[in-house]
Amino acid sequence: MSNNKFKIYEVDQHLINYLRGDGEFVNRQSNKVDKQVYSHYRLNKKNSDKYFGVIIEYKGFSMFAPITHDGNKNWYNRDDTYDFEKVYDNMNKYAGSLLLCKAIPLNKTLTKNVNFSELAKIDLKYVRLCLNELKYLNQPEVHQRVIKKMIACLENKPSECQHLRVNYQLCAHNVLLYLELIKSEKAKEFKLSKR
Repeated sequence: MSNNKFKIYEVDQHLINYLRGDGEFVNRQSNKVDKQVYSHYRLNKKNSDKYFGVIIEYKGFSMFAPITHDGNKNWYNRDDTYDFEKVYDNMNKYAGSLLLCKAIPLNKTLTKNVNFSELAKIDLKYVRLCLNELKYLNQPEVHQRVIKKMIACLENKPSECQHLRVNYQLCAHNVLLYLELIKSEKAKEFKLSKR
């Protein structure tokens, strides 16, 4: 596991839909999708237009653990487990959770850095929240705790939230399929533009 500081990245909802079998991919066979993959869009909450998370490196994989801005405290009221880390703002107030049980293996080409200066033009308060959460997660003691929890979660150590974990192998397989899908779509677009 890398000791580098966490950063916040953005993942395209198109990929999340593919992994979950939602949206345009609703007809994918149920045994080939994982409904445990977390989607902000499905929750239809404020600021659900972005899918933010923190990349955690593990055994050569980039694991993307989403951050939820959990105003109704669904995760806050759970007992502490390997599967998530409660996140606090600069006033030490609960802000959300880093969902380690929802981490998905990604190729970094499928992520992009969040343009916080552009986002601040739309919602400065939300940008401050995200940056405060990141600052909290990068405190040395919190950072190390998250890394240890992530390893425990990936090694499938038992917990009361274990049933909420994504199927890492299935997701890794689906990410490879998604990369192939993107390549074929780009090839089709290229052929059409040449006509």
